[in-house]
Amino acid sequence: LAGGWDVIHTISHKVSHTLSYITFSPDRGLLATACGNELMIHAIVSDDPLEFGFRSWLAGQGLADPEKITALTRGGAVSKASLVELFEDEQRCHNLLDEANVRRSEEKALRKSLNGLLDRRRRLQSQWKAKPLEEQRQSKIQSERLGVSLRHVLHTFPLKVEQAGFTEQNIFYDLECLVYGPNSLGAHTLCPRDGQFGSSYVDVLRPPDHGPATTFVSWVWSYRVADVVSAFQSWVSEHSMDDHASYIWLCYFCNNQHRLLNPRDASNGSDNLEDVFRARLAACGQVVILFDRALKPPWMQRAWCIYEAYTCLKCRIQWQIIMPEREQHKFDERLRAGRIDDIIHGVQIDLSTATATVPADEQKIKAIIRAEPGGFDEVNKHVKQELKRWFGGQFQRLLG
Repeated sequence: LAGGWDVIHTISHKVSHTLSYITFSPDRGLLATACGNELMIHAIVSDDPLEFGFRSWLAGQGLADPEKITALTRGGAVSKASLVELFEDEQRCHNLLDEANVRRSEEKALRKSLNGLLDRRRRLQSQWKAKPLEEQRQSKIQSERLGVSLRHVLHTFPLKVEQAGFTEQNIFYDLECLVYGPNSLGAHTLCPRDGQFGSSYVDVLRPPDHGPATTFVSWVWSYRVADVVSAFQSWVSEHSMDDHASYIWLCYFCNNQHRLLNPRDASNGSDNLEDVFRARLAACGQVVILFDRALKPPWMQRAWCIYEAYTCLKCRIQWQIIMPEREQHKFDERLRAGRIDDIIHGVQIDLSTATATVPADEQKIKAIIRAEPGGFDEVNKHVKQELKRWFGGQFQRLLG
């Protein structure tokens, strides 16, 4: 089936919350549903052969004596009378059969919903393919320029994290399931960038939760949710920003992770890396670097982050650094104590040893830099100088 078991699993929850797990066995017409601790058997009296593996499985449930199961099913068919003998309880047999009839009705509803979903998917994909190429191109551009509102990041997203069984102490790597996989927000949404199912998080949102991004954020997935939220809250407060009308381009939300995290698609890395990133920076016009701490943040060891900072310098786009409120206070205390040298010495940038989650991206970034005049040394020098300049400016701010 198009969409596979992920689609079936998803629809089963929509049809009936009691269907916690389903297993189809077309060759013997068996549908078994595990509801809590009680096992319901469907179509067990359909005169379909019962394989030895199923007999062993049935015995393993402790529902009846294993030898009796083997004897009763040796002929390959199970009648209602043999079921009564098998369970040694006629009333329980009747209850099981009544329950099976109910489950068959639910199965029909499930199949009907599944077919409806598959028809809708095919129809939407056909509509996308029928669009003129220019319309498809514009749809892709508009989607890639979308940002998520700070209001959503600060207030709605933490609720989604909690609903998924996580906390704000989890890092974003832990939350991959929210943006990639069968239960992600965009799993069953047509992507406006390529006409395939599985879209970015931001594409599923609606205004005012998304809009044209005005700020590009350079950051790391190893940050905790609490630190990212705190950093943006401090930034909003410091600049008296309207979080409803401020949209950030954060790769976690805005990239289509169904393409980037899929091993089949991720092996080649990002396409047209340099041109795409320059266009994104130009569209946003403003860059924020998010540190989870001032001293040796993991940002300084990430190839993408160093590349983003260097591209900003080449495009003459200035950046600002934001941190969680707790870390900002620690940073200010160090500066007030005259420990600016400790912070400056902690600025260690070396793109040649920096890493990326996708090896192909790391290789492409380093190939681009090797072709630059001065190579790694030039990039490291300029990024390091700009970071030191920013830290020095913060020291002057406190002195003033």
